[in-house]
Amino acid sequence: AGGAKYMAQGIMFKFALDSIIHQKSGLWMYGGTASDDEAAIKAAGKELTGLQAHNLTFVPGLHYPLMAIIDYKGFRMIAVTVLPINKTTLIYGSDDGGNTVRAEDEDLNGMMKLAAGRLNLAGHAVGQGSRSREIFGP
Repeated sequence: AGGAKYMAQGIMFKFALDSIIHQKSGLWMYGGTASDDEAAIKAAGKELTGLQAHNLTFVPGLHYPLMAIIDYKGFRMIAVTVLPINKTTLIYGSDDGGNTVRAEDEDLNGMMKLAAGRLNLAGHAVGQGSRSREIFGP
């Protein structure tokens, strides 16, 4: 989500800019009816804060990508390592907006639940109808 993305040397660089999500109605991701790049910049910072908090749960077996925030001349960019994940290797969450939700690995489910507990976060339903699952992540 968000601004333009670029790949280089195994790193994805993403500009923290608001983007239009529904052309017909003029709906913006962060600003609603108007672009709000300042809110996009704030959200990028919160993304890093959330990753740091999750990492500090110290759950053995959970691993995280490297991430950095780059602020330069009034612009903000997120830099994150590209993980070797695709539709065949993703085992937790969704890569299609909740149409398919993966949470079959009981060990990973337990680790995510433990991390959520340490962050004082509850699980939430993701997916639609009978395919809905409770997960403990974004």
